Amino acid sequence: MAWGGPVSLREVLSVIRLRWYVAAVVLLVTAAAGYWVHHPKPTFVGTCVVVLEPPADPTAPNRLSAVTSSIATAGYMVNLAVMDSSQTDALRRAGVVGEYAITPNNNGTAETPQYDLPSEVLTVETGDPTTAVSGVAALEAAYAKRFQQIQAEDGVPKSLWITPEILVPPVAQQVIGSRSRGVIGVGTLGLGAMVILPIWYDRWAARRRGRGRGGRMFSAARRRATARKAA
Repeated sequence: MAWGGPVSLREVLSVIRLRWYVAAVVLLVTAAAGYWVHHPKPTFVGTCVVVLEPPADPTAPNRLSAVTSSIATAGYMVNLAVMDSSQTDALRRAGVVGEYAITPNNNGTAETPQYDLPSEVLTVETGDPTTAVSGVAALEAAYAKRFQQIQAEDGVPKSLWITPEILVPPVAQQVIGSRSRGVIGVGTLGLGAMVILPIWYDRWAARRRGRGRGGRMFSAARRRATARKAA
């Protein structure tokens, strides 16, 4: 059924009343979605920060004076090796659960980012605080093991190894998003669907049944509205 011109609010309300069952289904779905958004499953993020200690250097009594961006680069390369998709199964067997990530620790600012501090932030996201902590601890152990393996394979003497050390031990925190924004978004979508879907269904029913009851009622509503405007 063609609209045949602009649609008035009265006509839209007539169709919604006619196809009230469609609007009712949309209302139920919107209410269920709003409840799910307002009562989400708890999410916990386990976090651990690893700093890369430079090798012992007799010429530098202060070991931190040997920290350079090259060590941070080495840490990032190990990061890529651990996060490679081919290592997923091995990490799962080691006890890493949920979504995990290893990212360089930015010691700069948003305007001037700098990653020359040799440290990495390890995170694991799960629905349980215990598995979040154990998972990020397993990820840290896998990272340290991989770092040692790469240096051993390259023939680096142990006295010159870069040593991953835990700067911030594994800890879990619950992630709480903005529930009000989610509910408002669901409500807005639901309101739009309560208007659009009954009209769409009415047009679909009219096309299927020809000049059926729904089409006649909607056309009659349009004729009455047009007559009132003409009067």
